[in-house]
Amino acid sequence: MTSKISRRRETASMSRKPQPKTKLLPMAPALCRRISMDNHLTLEVLHSRAAGKCHFVSLAQAMYITRFLCEAGYGVARDGLFCEADEAIVRRHGTAVDTGVWQVDGEAYALLCEVLTLHDQQLAITPVFELLRANDRLQKLGTQG
Repeated sequence: MTSKISRRRETASMSRKPQPKTKLLPMAPALCRRISMDNHLTLEVLHSRAAGKCHFVSLAQAMYITRFLCEAGYGVARDGLFCEADEAIVRRHGTAVDTGVWQVDGEAYALLCEVLTLHDQQLAITPVFELLRANDRLQKLGTQG
């Protein structure tokens, strides 16, 4: 599987313009820890029923960034993880709209923990330019919907 990821990275890097040296490296470890802490605390707030829509949206964005980075070859998710997490988020979103309570249940919590753990690993190894690319893709997705 590693060779598959390496080939994907090599093919992708040949078709892209050169990046400044600072964008070729991963983020500083302190920034990775801050983002990780923000994401995990947001999940805990959602699990505790003390959340709002902004917390929900923030975790959905983290989930999509994680998915995009996996597609780019940074990290490997188990089969079905993103489909399961997406279904759980859609289900909980519908409930939240109906009830006004922005909360994740135990199943969604476990799935999002798995996604965030993968995202933490990605933040430590992914070059900044790939993180920016994933964010751009997320922004385009948001303007289309």
